[in-house]
Amino acid sequence: MDIVLVRRILSCLAAALVASCGGPLPTTREDPPRLFAPYVGQGSGAIVVQEGRAIAFDAGPDSSCALSKILRALEIERFDLLVVSHWDLDHVGGLDSLVSRSQVRGILFGAEPVDAWMRMKKDAWCAKIPDGCRLVQESSSQQVLDEERLQILRTNPDAPSENERSMVVRLVGNSGNGLLVAPGDLDTAGEASLLAHHAALDARVLLVGHHGSRGSSSLPFLGAVGASIAIIQAGLRNGYGHPHFEAIERLRAVVPDTRLVGPEITETVTF
Repeated sequence: MDIVLVRRILSCLAAALVASCGGPLPTTREDPPRLFAPYVGQGSGAIVVQEGRAIAFDAGPDSSCALSKILRALEIERFDLLVVSHWDLDHVGGLDSLVSRSQVRGILFGAEPVDAWMRMKKDAWCAKIPDGCRLVQESSSQQVLDEERLQILRTNPDAPSENERSMVVRLVGNSGNGLLVAPGDLDTAGEASLLAHHAALDARVLLVGHHGSRGSSSLPFLGAVGASIAIIQAGLRNGYGHPHFEAIERLRAVVPDTRLVGPEITETVTF
């Protein structure tokens, strides 16, 4: 896995270097953000890097070390920020490994865990990392990486289930263009609520909600995001039937470049 990942990353960097050699070198060279979405099994975890800095969107399940391997391959020490969509173990179980390796500087989240045992785990993680954890409010934003902004589109801290509490975030480039939307495990009812309150959802990449479940990725939501690339993270032969064929049909009708991350694969996108 390490060798395959390193080769993919070096290939991506080499292609970018060749492309830059076609004309005169600019006086200043901007390093664009790059997305890495590895196979994490039945879970979610993706990385955006720029200029030697990295942020993560969820941490994957505890059985996956994919995010750590990418950091090592890129020679990046730690994530400046890890954005937690919600506190199900398939999204945050990987924090045990990341925190023990000192690979997380700060955590951003939109709702406390539903269960008391997870609140205790969350508090333990937060106590061990340099910048701790920060609870954010809906419609807030902050600067990340170089000049990008992370917009908090939705939080639902009083919902009864973790999936319903999913925080939805949008990464925006320095020119105001939408780069990425990450909806966690939001269902179609949550998507409808999101559409009712936010006009700007457009982004180049959609991290597909709830692993491509039947009850997510509604056509109105997909149309509002207008992504050119959709990335699904789901475990091979998982017991949930993810991704569901109906969700795949909706996605491919709106986003022809729909990618299901497979074992030993890391999907990469340069913004």
